[in-house]
Amino acid sequence: LPSSIHEVMVLPKALGASIEALDEMVSSINEMQVDPEEQLSDFAHIYDPDRKILLCPGAPELNKEKTPEKEQEIDPNVIL
Repeated sequence: LPSSIHEVMVLPKALGASIEALDEMVSSINEMQVDPEEQLSDFAHIYDPDRKILLCPGAPELNKEKTPEKEQEIDPNVIL
């Protein structure tokens, strides 16, 4: 969870919180408690340990994986 430019919070996926609930929590905290210049994102991210990347199901346009040849879009449904 992107808390601010100063910190992030890591939660185990087994906790069972929905990505929508986590997105709402991040967005709400940003709106009420984090200065705009210190916000990282309004969306929760999921770490894919196999590909060693962060994915953002709430904003799939952010899911890009850099390859030597080009950038490829990552399907956020792969790990859900």
